Amino acid sequence: METIGNYLILGCIVIFVIGGLIFLATKFGLPLGRLPNQCVVVTEKSVRFAMW
Repeated sequence: METIGNYLILGCIVIFVIGGLIFLATKFGLPLGRLPNQCVVVTEKSVRFAMW
C-alpha cells in the first residue's frame, strides 16, 4: 500500500509540473492553449470561447 501512495503522489507532481510548463508556454506566446475547432468571439466587454 505504501508504494501505491508514493506512485500517486509522484503522478500528481508530474501532472502539476506539466500543467505549469503548459501555462508558462502560453504566457510566452506559444499557442498551446487552444484546441482545434475552437471559436473565439471577442466583444467590448467579454471574450467567449465555443467548441463546435
